Amino acid sequence: GGQKAPENKKEKTIKRINDLIQKPSIDKKEDQKDEVVFDAQMSWSNKSTIKSKDFEMMSAEEMRRAEQAIASLRPKLPRRLARRSKLSSRGQLIAMRAALQHAERQGGMVIPKFRSAVTKPRPLVILCDISGSMEHYSRIMLHFIHALTSCHPQVSSFLFGTRLTNISRQMRHRDVDEAVQSVSHLVDDWSGGTRITASLEKFNQDWSRRVMGRGAITLLITDGLDREKDDALGMHMERLHKSTAALLWLNPLLRFDGFAPKSHSVRTMIQHVDHFLPIHSLQAMTDLTASLAKMQTRRDPKLAEWQAAARRAGLAADLASAYAQEKGQTAL
Repeated sequence: GGQKAPENKKEKTIKRINDLIQKPSIDKKEDQKDEVVFDAQMSWSNKSTIKSKDFEMMSAEEMRRAEQAIASLRPKLPRRLARRSKLSSRGQLIAMRAALQHAERQGGMVIPKFRSAVTKPRPLVILCDISGSMEHYSRIMLHFIHALTSCHPQVSSFLFGTRLTNISRQMRHRDVDEAVQSVSHLVDDWSGGTRITASLEKFNQDWSRRVMGRGAITLLITDGLDREKDDALGMHMERLHKSTAALLWLNPLLRFDGFAPKSHSVRTMIQHVDHFLPIHSLQAMTDLTASLAKMQTRRDPKLAEWQAAARRAGLAADLASAYAQEKGQTAL
């Protein structure tokens, strides 16, 4: 009779997510004191250390400062030409209609009028991995997504682990903590398994045509480690690549100097992207947001090397597999 009634599965899931992504509780007076110490004594070398430090290695206080820095990011957004132009004295396009209308009002004297092209921000699509292997980066990536959504008129955001979840509406909350909290109630596959192939297939079927129009740029945030070896992964990555103006793969594993595309999923995915970049630190995020506008027309110069390394790794894996099968048959 003294036993506590068990929580249902949904309540346990929400509690686990909240424990994972909630901010550390800091006493208000202590917090204010820390701010004074940081502002007065924080050296340039320490600031530089935090900026280049891996999110996975940050303390709770460093993570809090990183979240504040992310909120202040002002990315240079990729833009596209709009259908309409605007009157401009410095324009290079002749505005014949405007010139004739002006001449009609001025007694027939035609004075040349000019137009200049108008640009609009390209839509931004974000696909972010929240599986167990990405656990140390999940919360900070939500802050990054919120920062992009706050300064971009059209961002579509999705999370995936074992299934795909659209969090675009939740990320539009003005307050980042409210946005993260609302996501915690929506997502129930946090820090679980990874089904990249199934998630991409779901996105291509249900969402691609809705959000990929008008030259969208896509950010794919994942370490690329899929537990299931699925030969359909290449097909779904190829379709995603063809649907977007530029596909940027942001991988926190690039923090390792010795990283190599050895797993089947990484070897497959890297053949269908335009950029392969790190996303493990504030410096990596800052570099990305500063050059995002250029990436729509400029291909990653190091990508060819990564793709060649992936092909060599794939060939080595095939040879090892063939040798193992041949050895096994000989033993029989």
